[in-house]
Amino acid sequence: MQIHILKKLKFLGLTEKEGLVYVKLLSIGEPITAYALSRLLNVSPPGAYMILERLEKKGFVFSDHSRPKRYIAAPPEVAIANYINLLETKLTSMKKIAQELSTIVGKESSKSSENDAFWLISGQKAVMEHVRGLINKAQREILAYVSPEGLIRMVKLHDSEYFAAMKRGVKINVLAPITGVPFEIIKRIKEWGELKAIDEIYARFLVIDCDEAVVMTHTRRGLKHYVGLWTRNPHFIMMLRIFFKVIEEKSKEIVI
Repeated sequence: MQIHILKKLKFLGLTEKEGLVYVKLLSIGEPITAYALSRLLNVSPPGAYMILERLEKKGFVFSDHSRPKRYIAAPPEVAIANYINLLETKLTSMKKIAQELSTIVGKESSKSSENDAFWLISGQKAVMEHVRGLINKAQREILAYVSPEGLIRMVKLHDSEYFAAMKRGVKINVLAPITGVPFEIIKRIKEWGELKAIDEIYARFLVIDCDEAVVMTHTRRGLKHYVGLWTRNPHFIMMLRIFFKVIEEKSKEIVI
């Protein structure tokens, strides 16, 4: 049972030693000094003190102002709430840092030729997270040329992002073969975009506002070798857009 609990605490962000100390404090149920705890756990007093201080910063432990200082475990529901607040504060700071970095990148990109470059993104998870960011940035138009499996991923992974894009006025056009695609997937996509059917798929890509594009592929070895080719190259993006429009002319309307 204790091993199971320690795994849960590790998932929350505690180290193994922090988890052991927190569980021990819960079982004790009353204030205890770092020295007394070190004797119970057979660790050095300085080591016990450092662990207790870290747990206090994370909100899992409370201390008093006595000398020597005494510690008591926060009730689990309180500890989790404290830790969530700490993570939310860190997340807010991280978002601010990301905005500052984006500003720097924006200034530097105008001075360089990086817009002509192509960048590889490895792994399906990384590619899909990058796609999520592009959808969230879209202001005018999204062109999606995808496989039947891609249609399913659009709904399962990015449905809320596409819906939000539609709400802010982004026009979303999707071309894909629909053979084998569940009806509810097709119906949902048509709620936030214009979906047309094609017979064959020659590539898979996403074009955002004619500013950025991602071409997606994976090898026969599976999704671990899923690769995205991301670019801001205006000539390549224009070529993809022209290709999309040519295929769109031959596509079929889907009536629900």
